[in-house]
Amino acid sequence: MNYDQLKVVWDSQDDEPMFLIDHDTLNASVKREGRAVAELVSAGEIAIIAVALATAVILPLDAWREGDGLHQYLVAAICLAVGVYAWVNRRQRLAREIDYDQSMLSTVEKAIAQLKYHERALKIMLWSFHLPIAITAGIGLTLYTDTRIPVLWGGLILVCALAWWGTRRDIRKCIRPKRTNLESLRTKLLTPNT
Repeated sequence: MNYDQLKVVWDSQDDEPMFLIDHDTLNASVKREGRAVAELVSAGEIAIIAVALATAVILPLDAWREGDGLHQYLVAAICLAVGVYAWVNRRQRLAREIDYDQSMLSTVEKAIAQLKYHERALKIMLWSFHLPIAITAGIGLTLYTDTRIPVLWGGLILVCALAWWGTRRDIRKCIRPKRTNLESLRTKLLTPNT
């Protein structure tokens, strides 16, 4: 082959790179991951709100029925505050998410923001909900039980430890890896093609 024939073949080649990413498939995958993150965060918020408000209703009813348990009224008020706080935070989060457009990059950034929000909410839940419930149970065990204290205290400690461990594990094994993957994808989307 001479130079002119080689040049004709060379010029007939497309200038596109050999390995292309199918943007439609990538966009669909990113949107699917974004929806999965949104569902995870919404389910977590709804669970926190429902459990906090149910506890805020059950504890005073139980205390009223038994005719005692001033500490239960206090924890019910704390649980009510946690439920209202979670509901207000949910409304604020939804209002912030309106600002995101439908681009692939915005979908990734929205999912990252949702995961950061969810991680923060789970950490707050440990201290603002689990701790008051544990304190109430501890006070109840101290004031109202007699012979079964070691077994009940052991159960309370086990439940508290499992709640703490489960929350931390969920953050470490589920939320942070997803966020890291999405942050990596965001970096790739922001990097210009070379």
